[in-house]
Amino acid sequence: RGVKPRANSPSAIDVTLALEADPPRRIKFTRVAGNLSVMDGRWLVSGDEASCAIDYRADLEPRFWVPPLLGPLLMRRQIQTQLEALEVEIIRRIGSMGGQPKNPA
Repeated sequence: RGVKPRANSPSAIDVTLALEADPPRRIKFTRVAGNLSVMDGRWLVSGDEASCAIDYRADLEPRFWVPPLLGPLLMRRQIQTQLEALEVEIIRRIGSMGGQPKNPA
């Protein structure tokens, strides 16, 4: 819940999501509250013990004004940051279980 804005950002994203999971391959999410009109999407995980791919898709519509040219770029950057953090966490968890990632970042 919630993403803190940068110092020069006009608004914070504050959203509560309902999740539907089909572990370990799929997570679907839908906005149920917050300052987005729409936030629906899913994560799909594919691969095997040697490699993994994550496909992330989402539809977002804020209730606040977003600069038309900068808004999509800022959202892509935020999502990229989240996916990079997810990769770090996956590698950390593999290490904590005594394993080694096959293709470390």
